[in-house]
Amino acid sequence: MKVLMAYLGRRGGGNIYSLEMARGLSSKVDLVCLLSSYIDNRHEWEKSDFKSIFIPTYTGIYSALRSLVSVQNYKKIQRIIKTEGPEIIYYPMLHPWASFINATAARGLCKIVTVHDSHPHLGEQNKVLEWFQYCSVRQANRVVVLNTQAVDEVAAMGIPKECIDIIPHGSFGYY
Repeated sequence: MKVLMAYLGRRGGGNIYSLEMARGLSSKVDLVCLLSSYIDNRHEWEKSDFKSIFIPTYTGIYSALRSLVSVQNYKKIQRIIKTEGPEIIYYPMLHPWASFINATAARGLCKIVTVHDSHPHLGEQNKVLEWFQYCSVRQANRVVVLNTQAVDEVAAMGIPKECIDIIPHGSFGYY
């Protein structure tokens, strides 16, 4: 089975979580990772045993807005998906591009997303980003959550409980 893991974030714990998930998945499936060119731990991805493809995403707020509406980005991702031929696209962390990728380049693929926080952390509320997350979750065939409490919260978004899997957050071998 071939899986395309799409992690397009640049900084923070998502980089490490995604790398650890990729390391675990790569021993079970044929894994290809689609990553931001600007990811902080790029050197770790590059020295891994699985294939990593880097694409430019954004470096700040203005380039993020431009990249969100960039037809070239979605065409590039569409070419990557067509060339790699995955059966599944997995998002270990949601990203604003995910809902667009799902609606265009990944149409017809099984989509799996991990929801780390069904509600934003205090001070991180952003209605636009919350809307993108909601759309991505609703487009998914399966949703991974990190604890039992999140099952009901994701189910409240309209996801059937039988499509929600609990995979507790593991330790970071990165450290």
